[in-house]
This record gives sequence, C-alpha cells and structure tokens, in this order.
Amino acid sequence: MIYVFDSNTLSNILNFYYPNTFPSFWVKFSEMISEGKIFSVREVSRELEERFDKESGKIAMLTKANKDFFELPTRLLLLKR
Repeated sequence: MIYVFDSNTLSNILNFYYPNTFPSFWVKFSEMISEGKIFSVREVSRELEERFDKESGKIAMLTKANKDFFELPTRLLLLKR
C-alpha cells in the first residue's frame, strides 16, 4: 500500500514524534520512504516551511535522507509506484 502524506499529518509527526524519543518510528518511517511506500508533494513542503521556522531544521531533517520525499504531483506519479 502507498501512503500520500498531507501537511497536517506531517505537522503532527514533526511536532510530537521527536527523533530522540521515538527512534524506532523514524527508522521505520525512513525505510518506508526509501521503499516508495510513503511520499508527499512539493506544495506540502512549502506549507510546512511556512508553518515551521526554517531555523528549526525540522523540514531539513525530514528531507535530508529522503530527497525524493516531496515530489511534483502528476498523473503519472502514482502509476510509477
């Protein structure tokens, strides 16, 4: 199954699932991203950057190891998965 995350879901994850407190969550989350089972679209990235201070590094933490997490939305996006 493939999951497309919106800004609300990712905001909750970034606000409440601290990497130091929930390391196993972040390991599994990263694995699912790497496997192409979880992704989001670039507009969500923009919304999150507005919501979170860029200095906090939360968005960078999410995308650092997962550069293809925020993709351009296209009709073919789901077909390639």
